[in-house]
Amino acid sequence: MITKHQYQILNACADDWEVFYFPFAMVNFGGQVFRRSDGPACAQYDDERTWSVIVTAEDVVRDIVALLWAGLLTCQRVRDDGTREAMGSDDAVEFSVYRGYDCLTFEDQVERHGYGPHEFRVTDRGLAEIQEDRYEVYAKELGWS
Repeated sequence: MITKHQYQILNACADDWEVFYFPFAMVNFGGQVFRRSDGPACAQYDDERTWSVIVTAEDVVRDIVALLWAGLLTCQRVRDDGTREAMGSDDAVEFSVYRGYDCLTFEDQVERHGYGPHEFRVTDRGLAEIQEDRYEVYAKELGWS
């Protein structure tokens, strides 16, 4: 059984390839936070309250590595020229780049790290896992159902 944070990470990466910001924001803020000047209606805004990082980036990375090893998540490296390259779980040493990561908005991510250096996506096994009935308790706790 995966943890609630791992469940959140898989859900954050369930629709498309996502940079580290999205699983980090899902675990810490319940989803993406927008700058007031850039955000859509009905969004979470950066200036509406004090936002605190409760789960460190290092802990999010540990969960990501566990999900990679379990075959529930996949990762690709994003090169400076925009090309992408598949990564294995043995390449996780590269995730040290996220040490101290604290981006509140996606714009912070882009300003500091661009559209990389990694992207994550749930695998078919991961998608099947998060759809199992036993995780309904997590969905309820998170206010998703």
